Amino acid sequence: MRQTILSVEGDAAGCEVRNAALREAGYEVYAADPESDIPALAAEEQPTLILLPTALPKGDGFTLCRQLKRTPRTATIPILHISGANDYPESLESGANGYVAESISMDNLAATVAALIRWSVSAGRVAEPAPLDSERIYRAIGESTDYGVWVCTPDGRNTYASESFLKLVGLTQE
Repeated sequence: MRQTILSVEGDAAGCEVRNAALREAGYEVYAADPESDIPALAAEEQPTLILLPTALPKGDGFTLCRQLKRTPRTATIPILHISGANDYPESLESGANGYVAESISMDNLAATVAALIRWSVSAGRVAEPAPLDSERIYRAIGESTDYGVWVCTPDGRNTYASESFLKLVGLTQE
């Protein structure tokens, strides 16, 4: 089964680079204009994951994330926030399942997407994907990046936080 990503466009140039890298990693990527009806599009297409910038031309990704998580047909679709600002607390509060910096390497982005999809599969939220990376490789990538990786459930329960992410936010594993 092919895995699909609904990529909401924020920064057009950065979005195209990310979308190309995710296509190369084996995903089917649909770019969406942020001014379109994203909740209706997501409900209709049922993507495996939504890549959502926190900053949008009109409004913000936090409000849109909350709306997607309140809508029954889109509530279980994992949302990965991508941001150029230091706004991960608001991302967590809005219901996103993960958060990455815009400056993340494309390999790390693909690994983070794969990890969120694996988590969704294990939680029974989406169909089984073709294997892209092992858990060990994902954790190694998460621990090797300065930007950090954080993954949580829709209700805000943390499932993984890399040491670099914890250092970035001033927290410990405890």
